[in-house]
Amino acid sequence: MKVELKEMRLRNFKGVTDKTFSFAHNTIVKGTNGTGKTTINDGFTFILFGKDSNGRSDFGYKRRDENCEVIHELEYGGELVFDIDGIEKRFERVVVEKWGKARGSNERFLSGNESAFYIDRVRCATKKEFDSAVAEIASEDVMRMMTDVNYFVSQKDDVKKSMLIKLAYGVSDIDEANEKIIQEVLEDNPNLADFISELGGVHVKEYNARLTAKIKAVKDEIETIPTKIGAKLEAMPQDEDWDTLQSVIDENKAMLSNVEAQIRNENAANAGTVEEQNKIRAEISNKEYLLVQAENKVRAQINAEEFAIKNKISQIDNEMYTASLSAKKWTEAKEKDEKELLSIEKALKEKREQYKSIKNGEYSFTEEELVCPTCGRGYDKEQLTEQKLKENKNQGMKIKADYDSTVQEITLLDQKIKSANEKIKSLGDEKIALDYKPQSVVQAITRDTTCQSISQEIETLKKALQGKIESIPNTSSLIAEKREIEEKINVLMKKLGTKDTIATIKSQVDELKKKQTVLHQELGDLEYKQETSIAFQKAKDEQLLKKINRLFSIVSWNFISEQLNGNDKIACNCYVEGMPYSEKNRAGQINAGLDIINAIAKSENVYLPIFVDNAESVVEYIDTECQKILLKVDENCPILTFENR
Repeated sequence: MKVELKEMRLRNFKGVTDKTFSFAHNTIVKGTNGTGKTTINDGFTFILFGKDSNGRSDFGYKRRDENCEVIHELEYGGELVFDIDGIEKRFERVVVEKWGKARGSNERFLSGNESAFYIDRVRCATKKEFDSAVAEIASEDVMRMMTDVNYFVSQKDDVKKSMLIKLAYGVSDIDEANEKIIQEVLEDNPNLADFISELGGVHVKEYNARLTAKIKAVKDEIETIPTKIGAKLEAMPQDEDWDTLQSVIDENKAMLSNVEAQIRNENAANAGTVEEQNKIRAEISNKEYLLVQAENKVRAQINAEEFAIKNKISQIDNEMYTASLSAKKWTEAKEKDEKELLSIEKALKEKREQYKSIKNGEYSFTEEELVCPTCGRGYDKEQLTEQKLKENKNQGMKIKADYDSTVQEITLLDQKIKSANEKIKSLGDEKIALDYKPQSVVQAITRDTTCQSISQEIETLKKALQGKIESIPNTSSLIAEKREIEEKINVLMKKLGTKDTIATIKSQVDELKKKQTVLHQELGDLEYKQETSIAFQKAKDEQLLKKINRLFSIVSWNFISEQLNGNDKIACNCYVEGMPYSEKNRAGQINAGLDIINAIAKSENVYLPIFVDNAESVVEYIDTECQKILLKVDENCPILTFENR
């Protein structure tokens, strides 16, 4: 499929108002910096993918005014016209702004953007329909690889390597390509057959990761063993003369048996006396139980008496509290009534003075009082005076009734307050009369005749028991000797016990040393496998590189990058005519990009337009079937100039 860009129309896109650009098989776009060369490249990728030429979707594509402010409410975007194997195909993207109003306000705000898509000037129902039509030419990644000379080499190593494998073996499935590479490696390196069998279909990268983890785990465990052995040996007790120690233990056991026999003989001789002692002890225990019961009875009686008095005092306190609350409530009511009485007296006085003023003709009627509010006719003054006197008298009588009622209420409250205070005093006298004083339980028990009698009986029995005890010969010296011998035996047995501890520790140290040997062997095996894995990867890469490097004219690839620590890291390094890509000048890098695009185009059988920025740095380009749009900086072109060749 041969695809060439014939026209590009941009509307309100970056610095372009509305302009159509035409392209030939090779087009040179010249201009000074800032004249819009990059805008051409950005317009191409924006119309197809909604991104600029660097892959950013959030770049500023809307046209701005002379103050660099976005000009809103325009249609932004453009149209591309392609020649695809002699058939014209148009793609158009149009973006319009969506505006809204805040609730309760007339102020408008930009709520977002909405895109419309057209193919051959027919609007697409969905963006997916537009994207599918673009993908029929090439996917976005392939399009970027084939239209931008810098794109491929800027990708991650694994992305580049996957694409190169696809180019070399003509398959998109990496696993399928991997099987082909392995078969070719086995033909040249049959000694790797066992290793490939051990992989069992696991990817080498994953296999190496597992090996690295195992090697680290084994090394970590090896490092801990000397510390563990040292700790064991440090904790191990000193060796002893175990035969001599056992002989001393046996001698002390014999001495212990002799002392125990003497104690048993003494106890047998005094068995009768001991039996009498036990009978007296049982009787003492029984009497002590009876004494506890008698003391509990005294305590219960005192507690009952104290509870009754405390309960009575609590009742009196509650009644006094209730009476005091009532007295307080009635006192507050009386104070309120007395304040109200003063107000009534004042109102009554005012009515009397008003009556006197009306009677003597000194009262001044207001205009409202002199005129009928209904008909507006004036009242007769004498008649009005008589009516006013009657109203004043009635109001005064009502106020006088309120006064008398309030006085009566105050008198009643005085009686209630007096009654409550009398009750509080009476209850207080009753509480004092109770004369409550806590009793001493110890003193009560001491005075109780039953407790006294039982205590005397217990003392008599204890004296009898002491007499029996004193009549028995003392075996305390034999018992002390027995304890001393037992302590010696215990100390010696503990020493003897360290013999087993020492044997256990020695056995554990031997096991750790054996484990250390096994781990060293395991580490050696793992490191050998790791070396074999790296050798296998190198063999694969060498085989792969043979096929890959045949696809290019000036570019070559290397998949191994030697590290400072002596280990190898899988990489995907690009070389141009034997030099690292990064060390080549801009012209060499551009031609390298064209070489890569040629290989991809041949593999995909798709030839797309190539945008070459900084094209002024190249004097001679390598041959390519693809259309080239060369963006050159030219200080002699103050405006954008197109040269179609």
